[in-house]
Amino acid sequence: MLGAVLADANCFYRVVDTINADDFYSDANRLVFDAFRSLAGDNRDIDLLTTTDQLERSGTLASAGGVAYVASLAEGLPDPANVEHYAAILRERSVKRSLLRISQELMAACARDEGEAMDALDAAETQILSIAERAMRGGLQPVGKLAHEEVAHIERVSKSNAPYTGIETGYYRLDELTSGLQKQDLVILAARPGVGKTALALNIASHCAVKSGLKVAVFSLEMSAVALVRRLLAAEARINVKRLTRGLLSKSVDTRQEASDWQRLAEAADRLAEAPLWIDDTAGISILELRGKCRRMLMEHGLDLVVVDYLQLMSSGLRAENRTQEVSAISRGLKAVAKQLN
Repeated sequence: MLGAVLADANCFYRVVDTINADDFYSDANRLVFDAFRSLAGDNRDIDLLTTTDQLERSGTLASAGGVAYVASLAEGLPDPANVEHYAAILRERSVKRSLLRISQELMAACARDEGEAMDALDAAETQILSIAERAMRGGLQPVGKLAHEEVAHIERVSKSNAPYTGIETGYYRLDELTSGLQKQDLVILAARPGVGKTALALNIASHCAVKSGLKVAVFSLEMSAVALVRRLLAAEARINVKRLTRGLLSKSVDTRQEASDWQRLAEAADRLAEAPLWIDDTAGISILELRGKCRRMLMEHGLDLVVVDYLQLMSSGLRAENRTQEVSAISRGLKAVAKQLN
């Protein structure tokens, strides 16, 4: 593949979105590919002379095997027309090597008998999902194909009885403005502290799961699962959450209600028990961990909606200069999860 790029510089731009330097097994090949990337970033031609010059400027020419090795890359007369095929082979071998490395590390960790088994499992799952994320990259798609798919989607919507194209939130005015929550969308509820962001998100999640029967996952980084369930019960039973917390429930039927507090609470508990709603209250969860749990739920039960409360408490898993950059990284990660899980 490197030889094809040396023969025709346009080949680099045909494969740069598919592979990177880490996909090469040989350190020398990694350095040559990095030289290609540097030349392309400076809008310079890529050929034998410019590549060796770039390697010499960066002080890596000797590590890359010298001029003789770089020149030998093009001696096999590689066909530039097949560069995408070469890149696909390279990418496949890279993925297999990464999986083999992870397997060996996991075997070594298990043999040492250090730490908890679930910690090792989570670490392996995180690494495998990271490889999958790199391997499953999108590309340019013809607009004609996308247009036909969208027309087919519009036809299905027009034939259905659903008033909106997306998931209904239960807030009719909001649904009218947005036509419901759309697939692959990241929706952020932003407001001052204590004005009801969590309550709004829980009400939407409860409506989707209880009323519409949709599969919903709620990740709570601030409140415990017990506290969330208490809120859900209070909202579903139409009981003041303060009275519910203190157990001040009436056994007699109020003139304004059709049933007593205890009856409504029992009915609400039954409805929630039958709803496809899952809660995870892991503190400081990372993007990779969330993606792994969502993928697992998607495979086992299906998944229609994910609620995260709240974004600032998540861990990006990356080093950032300040909190603003980290929150931006978290937002980008959540958007990527939404697109991947559809």
